[in-house]
Amino acid sequence: MIDLHFGWSTNGNEMHIWPADGSAKQMWKFELLSTETGETHSLALQEESARLRRELHEKYDMLFHKEQELTAREAELDKQQQGIAEKEEKFMQMKGEMASKEAIISKQENSIRQLQKDLEAMKEELAQARKAKEGASQHTDFRGELSQQQTETATLQVRMDRFEYLMSKVEV
Repeated sequence: MIDLHFGWSTNGNEMHIWPADGSAKQMWKFELLSTETGETHSLALQEESARLRRELHEKYDMLFHKEQELTAREAELDKQQQGIAEKEEKFMQMKGEMASKEAIISKQENSIRQLQKDLEAMKEELAQARKAKEGASQHTDFRGELSQQQTETATLQVRMDRFEYLMSKVEV
């Protein structure tokens, strides 16, 4: 097998030969001594060769630019993928924080419910205490009235006794 790396037009081109029987490869270096081969080339063939070389060079340049463009796009894509990965990581972190905050909110809501129940119980106790106080106040008022009535009754009894005494004197 013969391998000519850069084609026939490159000066100093290397040619490698790999024998089919498995023996060691052989390598020769060729140098261009002259372009004169003794053959005469027609002008049309030379023009065609020049045109093909130009086309090859243009296509090589276009391929080079496309490869550069592809490399730039790959770098941009890598950068975007890295940004996406960072955002996904941040999203997962925020999701974890949100879960812990939801747990805190749930605990606080339970605390609020318990405090509301305690408040209702305290309101009921306060209402009962007010009723008891009103009852005690009425009891105190009734005692005051009873005391006043007892005083009035005692005064009336004294008057009645005096009236009876006076009446007993009038009959006599």
